[in-house]
Amino acid sequence: MFSTVNDRNFTVLKIFMYIFFIMAFSSCISQRRLIYLQDTDSAKLNKFIITDVEEEAIQPGDELYIRVSSSDERPTVFSTSQNYYMSDITLLSYTVDEYGFIKFPYIGGIKLINMSVRAASDTLETLLKKFMYLPTVNIKFVNKNVTIIGEITRPGVYTFYDKRINILQAIGYASDITTFGDRKNVLLIREEKGIINKSYIDLTNNDILTSDLYIIKPNDIIYVQPLSRKKWGMETFPYSLLFTMISTVFMILTFMRYPTY
Repeated sequence: MFSTVNDRNFTVLKIFMYIFFIMAFSSCISQRRLIYLQDTDSAKLNKFIITDVEEEAIQPGDELYIRVSSSDERPTVFSTSQNYYMSDITLLSYTVDEYGFIKFPYIGGIKLINMSVRAASDTLETLLKKFMYLPTVNIKFVNKNVTIIGEITRPGVYTFYDKRINILQAIGYASDITTFGDRKNVLLIREEKGIINKSYIDLTNNDILTSDLYIIKPNDIIYVQPLSRKKWGMETFPYSLLFTMISTVFMILTFMRYPTY
């Protein structure tokens, strides 16, 4: 009889240990899932060659920040408004209409559609020479909005003014992917010429550095999907459930050791 009780105790304890290890391993995340741009086992690559990215052309609906300066120190309509609104450059933006024109002081309507930022700057400088001495024009896109959602520390819509932003920098602005974000299967949604494309990116693979998806484009959507354990509700280790199970097992073992007849 005593041997039978011990056998039962051992069986219950073994079942409990199995459950414990299953829960422990299911709640842990492999370190390799959290590391970006991992080297291959065969070699470490330190140099990646990327092709030149075509400069963005101005299109209808774009918002352009245009800053004008001149060697002539006399105040102009540009210097006055720029000093007043310098805390928010979006207030100085010019909207490209459906025909590709903007309305600019002194000049009036000027067509910039399909021009690069550099070409548009040169065009404005040439036209402004009639009114200013050695004008300098600096143009930036101010509607480079990127939506970052999913398993992100700070999901939201972010506006970038830099000429080139890569996907890692964009995620950095959103304070990185959470521990339960799937870095190996990040969804990038991009609309180009009326066509919406869905691409899946592995941020743990160095190949992303030479991919045409590495550089973010305006209105891109980055969606970081949750790992499977997050989908099943295993965001944190269920310690309360574990302690309840331990208490229950000890009660069962005690009852089996001292049965009532």
